[in-house]
Amino acid sequence: MSRKFDKNFFNKNGYIIIKNAVNKKLIDDYLDVWSKANKHRPEGWSRLVSFTRTFNQYSEILDILCCQAIRSFFDSIDRDPVLHADITYSVSTQLGWHQDNTSSIHESIDSYYGSWVALEDIDSKSGPLSVIPGSHLWDMDYSLIDSANCVDENYSSFNEKRLEYYLEEIDKRKTEEVTFLARKGDILMWHGRLLHRGSTPEDLSITRMSLIGHYSEYSGSTLRHKSGILYALS
Repeated sequence: MSRKFDKNFFNKNGYIIIKNAVNKKLIDDYLDVWSKANKHRPEGWSRLVSFTRTFNQYSEILDILCCQAIRSFFDSIDRDPVLHADITYSVSTQLGWHQDNTSSIHESIDSYYGSWVALEDIDSKSGPLSVIPGSHLWDMDYSLIDSANCVDENYSSFNEKRLEYYLEEIDKRKTEEVTFLARKGDILMWHGRLLHRGSTPEDLSITRMSLIGHYSEYSGSTLRHKSGILYALS
């Protein structure tokens, strides 16, 4: 069933929460596949690389990241991006404040989106996803933070400087973060320029089962899922 979303809220805040978006049976089927395939990789398929396209191997992943609720969201904002990556951690990524789209090319501003799907009820001590509402609209110096401008081979140093810049911007604007304490089946969709992070867990023994999808313009081979969402083949 198609859902309606508040486009104005998303345009202003850079994110939107979709409650009870994914069928619980579909989630349980995915978790069964995940546990069998990752007995020796407790963090999941994404342990060794940032992005994977494991959705091309497992329909359970594809069906979640291309679910009807996400398709309805893209319809609401008049976009038709391609699912090009998944992230399958079972714990917080603990990745500091960042943007998925740091391109200094103005035309690319609205070309990148993310989805964060809760596969269980999220405990506040597990390192939940946090976002800075409205940060996708901030007038930041993208000549400093665009990954394309990293000429130094020490990329970790570049990331440290970029994080310092983000922290300065957050402090300067006195903006409060929003923490996504999701229930199983909830989804948070975000704009590619929205500042977000995987916070540091208070208790490392608590899982944070989630599935992340990244959607953008894509020039490679694609197919269209039965929901209508395009996904990358290679």
